[in-house]
Amino acid sequence: MSPSFLVQLAKLPNVEWLRERGVVRAFIAAHNQPNQFAEKSTFHIAALRAGVKYVTTVAYYPRSHWAIETMLGSPEFTSLQWTPLQPNIFMWHYLSPAVELVKKVRDGGKQVPLRLFVGADAPVGIIDPDEVGFFAALILLQEDISVHNKRKYVLNGSEDITGSQLVKMVEDHIDAKVEDVKFKDFLFLQDMVAAMPHESKNVSLSLECAAESVWVGMTSAKTTSTEELNLQRRRRRLLNILR
Repeated sequence: MSPSFLVQLAKLPNVEWLRERGVVRAFIAAHNQPNQFAEKSTFHIAALRAGVKYVTTVAYYPRSHWAIETMLGSPEFTSLQWTPLQPNIFMWHYLSPAVELVKKVRDGGKQVPLRLFVGADAPVGIIDPDEVGFFAALILLQEDISVHNKRKYVLNGSEDITGSQLVKMVEDHIDAKVEDVKFKDFLFLQDMVAAMPHESKNVSLSLECAAESVWVGMTSAKTTSTEELNLQRRRRRLLNILR
C-alpha cells in the first residue's frame, strides 16, 4: 500500500466507508516505513468497528509481525478473525542489484560493484510479491475462513538461491566474470535512510538486524508453511527473471 493511497484513505470516513460498501473481508499490505504499525493498526481498528469479519494482513519485519499480531490477539479483537502472512524475502529486493548490473553491462557500460545484502552460501527462497497477494486472495475466497483464523503462514518461493548462485547467473548473462562482489552489504539501506530525513534514523537502520536470519539459512524454501504448498499457486522460474 503506497503512502499516497494511505493519505487518500485517511480522508475517508473510515468506518462509514467500510459499512456502506458491505466489506466483510479485507487484505492489507502496508508500506515498510517506521510508522507502519500506527497506520496498519488504525485500519484494523476501523475494520473492527465497521463489523468486518476477517482480515489477512502482511508485515515485513519481525517487530511489525509481533506488534500487529499481539494487537489482533487481544480480547478486544475477538470478533475479528485474522491471518498473518509472513513473506521472507521479496524477489525484486534480492535480484535488483544483479538485474541493474546486467542491464548496465548490456548497454555498454562498465561494471560497478555488485552489492548484495545476502551472504554467499545461505539458501534463500525468494518470493514474487504478486504471489503473496494471490495466496491472500485464495484464502479470502474460501467459504470457510475459520480454519485460517490466527494461523501464521510463512511464505517463500518454490526454489532456493544463494548469493554465489546469483553471481554465477549474472556472469552467465554478461559473459564475463563479476569483478567486484560485496556480500552482506547495506549501502542501499544507508541511502534509503538518507532519503527519508524525517524518519527515525536508528529505527530505520535496525532493518539490518532482519538480515541475520537470512545469513544463517532461516529463510529457505523449506520453511514455507504447508498450507501454502497445498494451495495452487502461480510460479515464476528464477532463470527467466534476468532475461
